[in-house]
Amino acid sequence: MDYSQLMKDKLDTFIKVLEQDMVSCIIPGRKGLRKMIKNHVFHDHAEIFLQTAGKTVFSFPHEEVELEEGAILIVPPELPHAEKIFRCNNLFETIVITPYTDALQCHISRESNLGIPTILYYETVKNKDNIRIRQYTDLLIEGGMFTDNLSRMITKGLSLALVAQMRRLLAEGEEIPAENSKVREVKNTVLSRYHHSSLNVSQLAEQLNCTADYLSWLFHRETGCTLNRFINQIRLKKAADLLKNTDYTISEIAWICGYKNPAYFSRVFSGEFQFSPREYRES
Repeated sequence: MDYSQLMKDKLDTFIKVLEQDMVSCIIPGRKGLRKMIKNHVFHDHAEIFLQTAGKTVFSFPHEEVELEEGAILIVPPELPHAEKIFRCNNLFETIVITPYTDALQCHISRESNLGIPTILYYETVKNKDNIRIRQYTDLLIEGGMFTDNLSRMITKGLSLALVAQMRRLLAEGEEIPAENSKVREVKNTVLSRYHHSSLNVSQLAEQLNCTADYLSWLFHRETGCTLNRFINQIRLKKAADLLKNTDYTISEIAWICGYKNPAYFSRVFSGEFQFSPREYRES
């Protein structure tokens, strides 16, 4: 299947709905920022969820939000959240847009056999126009839950601009090189769930209906890197970026990157970079 075209088609459908209707755009309140809550995660960036099938129930520190099919949810940076997914007509699906500092990621997420969201396909876009999506997102977050008609029209316009800009950038993007389907799914899952401390080789193998030994062997054969090392590389690369560019505490960075124990995070980080997290930040 041409997943790149599927993603574009899904965005085209969402754009048509936005043009015709007053799509619900939900912005949760920014209460409890940076709280380290069990089974919740938070990021240093916003996340935009377009619910294309089924329903997602989001749990935040002070409220719960149901995201129905055809609605948009924008999770502000640093807001802890957890997700429960529900199928409708036996299907669950979201498109998630993630505006990082230097790139955009857009992915289609569906239900894995473990009952959790997992990336079906993703594309990363690096373009000077990325800033526009971050600007639209910031404006929507600052506006919050608009109530009067004129403000709702502003929300609709900004939401339409955000999705249409993402669609335009994807049309200009480079083709994703082909690779083994299991390896691609592993990489997608790690990129989307590295911040979950429960992510490990055994969980990935269960998701792909194979043994941990086989998955580790396959991943190493295809990439030249062990799967455990790949997971740690993704987490530690993110940690290094946060140490350089944010004022998060060491404990907060460990939490964001999927390490429940800050002391263990410090040992792993020191082994990779030959500096402790504190020394790395100071240098």
